[in-house]
Amino acid sequence: MNKDLSLIEPGILNIGVDASAPLPLHSDPNLPDFEGFEVDLIKSVAAQLGVSVHYKNALWSKLIDDLLQGRVDMICTAATITEERKGILDFSQPYLDIKLALVTRKGSPIKTLADIRDHVVGVRVATSAEDFIRRHAQIKSTRAFDMNTEAYKTLQAGEVDSVIDDLPIARAFATSTPGLELAGTIPGTNAQYAMMFRKGNDGLRRAVDDALAKLQADGTYAEISQKWLNQSSAAFPGQFETPARETMIARSWHGRVPASKAEAYYTYLLRTGLNDYRTTPGNLGVFVFRRNEGDITHYLLTTLWESYDAIRAFAGPDYERARYYPEDDEYLLEREPFVTHYEVLRSVRSI
Repeated sequence: MNKDLSLIEPGILNIGVDASAPLPLHSDPNLPDFEGFEVDLIKSVAAQLGVSVHYKNALWSKLIDDLLQGRVDMICTAATITEERKGILDFSQPYLDIKLALVTRKGSPIKTLADIRDHVVGVRVATSAEDFIRRHAQIKSTRAFDMNTEAYKTLQAGEVDSVIDDLPIARAFATSTPGLELAGTIPGTNAQYAMMFRKGNDGLRRAVDDALAKLQADGTYAEISQKWLNQSSAAFPGQFETPARETMIARSWHGRVPASKAEAYYTYLLRTGLNDYRTTPGNLGVFVFRRNEGDITHYLLTTLWESYDAIRAFAGPDYERARYYPEDDEYLLEREPFVTHYEVLRSVRSI
């Protein structure tokens, strides 16, 4: 077990979760059959860290205070990465892409965000959905709820006209609540879920990131995603998506590592370079290719960018030069000093 985790209780990972079950991320934490995507994910992370897990539940509006006051070690409960939260907390690498969605009663004329003008909209208290609706939508009024079930039952009863929520949660409740349907997603609301930590608890955060990278590398993440989200992709958010645009710049780099270090290097790559790419403005995707050749393993890393300006913002003015990390010397046989750029003329999705 890593001795630098700085846990509240030695050997026990105390995790804050939402008392209002955000299905399918997790069910009601007060029930004996507590389960869900994040429950399986945390179970696998804890096994990597060699610790047991204890959950503490509270209303979402109180959870961050529990973390800041040291009552839990971390939060894993459909927590969206936002700039405001980054100011007071640290995040793990993201583990799920999301966007906001609109749920209505079946047969409702409300189909898009533009249709909710002059209507009553329900949201959860202190969520990114509440923040979005107050900033961007012109509506008659908003009703904020502490509990997911309360919001959707109120919609079902006709007391609000729609509910805006994160897509995985919206889909689960629209499917399980009679009379409701998922009207669609809201453009421009792409976001990501990640685990939250107190600032300065870098030992725990890095250990969790390393564990998440290993779960992706060994296929565990893909299995959990398929089980709970019906998603078979083995990739973490943004890593292997083909961008829906015609003009972009591809940046390619080639490196070699000893075959004996290939898996360790891939895990390291997920934690460092790939994680940095995903969080850089203007990055549209990352592709990693690998080829074994006897005792040598070749890696080809290709990233896609909106423009050369975005690449310069990431790599600096000498953007033709490859960007390396100090720890790279532990794995790489040689440092290729330069990258190659290509203009992507056309991108066609076949699946």
